[in-house]
Amino acid sequence: MESISPAQHAALLQSPAATPPPGVESNLINPPNQRAVSIFVILFLGILTSLALTIRLYTRVVLLHRMKLVDYSLLLSWASFIAYLISAWLAGSIAPLVDQWNLRNQDYITLLFYFYLAHALYGISMLFIKLSLLLNILELFTPLHQKTTLYKACHLIIWTNSTFYLLFIILQLFSCHPVSKSWDILIPHGVCLNTEVIDLVAGAINTTSDLIIFTLPQIRIWGLQMNLRKKLAVSGLFSLGLLACAASILRLIHSIWVLVSANKSYYEYFCVLWMMGEMGFGIMVGCFPLLPRFVRHVRETIFALKRRGVLDGGDVRVGGKGDVAGEQDMEILLVSVGKDRG
Repeated sequence: MESISPAQHAALLQSPAATPPPGVESNLINPPNQRAVSIFVILFLGILTSLALTIRLYTRVVLLHRMKLVDYSLLLSWASFIAYLISAWLAGSIAPLVDQWNLRNQDYITLLFYFYLAHALYGISMLFIKLSLLLNILELFTPLHQKTTLYKACHLIIWTNSTFYLLFIILQLFSCHPVSKSWDILIPHGVCLNTEVIDLVAGAINTTSDLIIFTLPQIRIWGLQMNLRKKLAVSGLFSLGLLACAASILRLIHSIWVLVSANKSYYEYFCVLWMMGEMGFGIMVGCFPLLPRFVRHVRETIFALKRRGVLDGGDVRVGGKGDVAGEQDMEILLVSVGKDRG
C-alpha cells in the first residue's frame, strides 16, 4: 500500500472493513451480533475456573499444608486465562460474532489488536495448563517416580509442549515488522508472516497433544486392579478433558474458515470462544484431582458441627461405610498405582 494523506487515512478508517456479499449492504450502525452469548461464556468460564482453583488452593494450603509445582503452574495458567478473558471481553464489546463488512476499519483494527493479545495469552495459559495436567498425571500414576513408559512419555510431552508453546508465543508476538502491522491493516510498509497458516498448524498440533494427554490417564486407570465403581469415579475426574478436546477440535475447524473466508472477524471470534473453552475446561481438569479430599473435609466439618449442636462436644470424624461413595477414590488410587508397576 502506498503512502496516503491524513484525509485519505481518516476516510479509510470510517470505511467498511470488507466488501459485503452480493445483495447485502453493510450495517455500520447496529449490526447483528452475539454480545449476550459472549458475555455469558466469559462469565461462566471465569466463575467456574476461579471456583475450581480456589477449592484446590484451599485444599493444598489449609488441609494439606503444602504447595507443589503443579499448583503454581495452575495459578499461572489461571492468571493468564483471566487476562485472556479480559481481552475477549474487550473484543466482544466491539464485534462479538459480527460480519466483517459490518465493521468500520477503525473498529476492525482495534478488534485485531485484542485478537493479537488473546492469541499470545492463549499460548501462555496453555503452556502452564498442559504442564499442570502432566504433573498431575506423574503425581497420581508414578508417585514413587518409577521410570515407567508413562513417566518417560509425560516428560517427553512436557518438554515438547513447552518448546512448542514458547515458539508459538514468539511467532504470535513478532510475526510482523513493525509489530503494530499485526493489527493495523492500514500501515503501508513492513512485512508479516502468514499468521493464519501458523494458527492452523498450531491448532492441529495442539489438538493432537490434547487428545494424547486426555488418553494417558484413562489407559492407566482402566488397567488398575480396582472395582468398576472406583474406576468410573476416578476416570470421571478427568472426563471433563473431553470437553477441552472438543473445544480444541472446533477451534481447529474455525481456523480453517479464518484461512479461506473473507469474513475473518466472524470466524476469528469463534476461535476466541473455542480457545476460551479449551483453556477453561483444562484448568478445571487440572484442579479436580484434589476435589475428593475437599468434599471429604466439607462433609466431616458439617457432620462435626451437627454433632456438636446435639452433643455439645468433641471432634467427630466421618468414617466407615457411611462415607459418600467416591470421596476417598483418589487416595485409593494413589495406593493402587504405587503397588502397580506394570
